[in-house]
Amino acid sequence: MLNVSITQNYRITTDETERAPATQFILQRRHIVDPTKAPGYKAEEGAPAPATSEEWRNAGYYSLNANGLAAAVKSAILRDTDVSQAQTIGEALRIYATATDKLTDVINACLSPKIST
Repeated sequence: MLNVSITQNYRITTDETERAPATQFILQRRHIVDPTKAPGYKAEEGAPAPATSEEWRNAGYYSLNANGLAAAVKSAILRDTDVSQAQTIGEALRIYATATDKLTDVINACLSPKIST
């Protein structure tokens, strides 16, 4: 099964199982679960606080083809890019483009041999 990190908070996997081949890409988002913040949590006197844990939750489903993979990667970058400081759509697009360029550089550094168009 595919399990590839795109950013620190997003990864792409597939729905492949032992009995069936993959039919789609799944974009997953990382969540840190802190049991002490649950509405019904009550600390027990003298007991250590429960540990936080990492959980991956499905955030989107994409076709199992090149366009689906590209859309999942773009979605991960867009969701994980902080455009909140942008004052205009142009600034937001520049921030997104910078994040995309960084990811492209990482991908190209991993490719051997280099592929050019």
